[in-house]
Amino acid sequence: MVTVRAVLALVAMNNWSLFQMDSKNYYSLFTKRQGSSFVILLVYVDDILLTSNNRTVIAEVKRYLNFKFKIKDLGHMRYFLGMEVSRSSKGIVLNQRKYALEILSEAGLVAAQPVDTPSGQHLKLTSVALDRISGETKADPLLVDLSSYQRLVGKLIYLCMTRPDICYLV
Repeated sequence: MVTVRAVLALVAMNNWSLFQMDSKNYYSLFTKRQGSSFVILLVYVDDILLTSNNRTVIAEVKRYLNFKFKIKDLGHMRYFLGMEVSRSSKGIVLNQRKYALEILSEAGLVAAQPVDTPSGQHLKLTSVALDRISGETKADPLLVDLSSYQRLVGKLIYLCMTRPDICYLV
């Protein structure tokens, strides 16, 4: 994520074009300087970010990649790794509204109402096994699909990594 932020900062500072493509690969960062042209190619799993200070070089790299790997050109970057990307004359703005709404939708909480304090002040969160040991057995339903819970927790952790301002709330 730090590499992505660094590339986005470089693009914003130099007002370079930024394109996104789809590929089948893993995480890699490639750079090339030729004369006064500088190209950055960032590959993350199956997504590619491509930027340069020279639009002709961008077109050449796209043609070459398509010839070698049959990539799909998705145009100017709009959505990457759960982040919506908007450009203006002042720079680049990252937003995770869509990603957060997807998390709420998957959890079935889209219609939930926001509250100042999400849970009671003295609420004890314990496992069913601990309740049985302590003698305070309650009719807590067991989690039927553990993998959906694990995916939700992973997505919330990722959301907190990219949005440190909401860590406490999550």
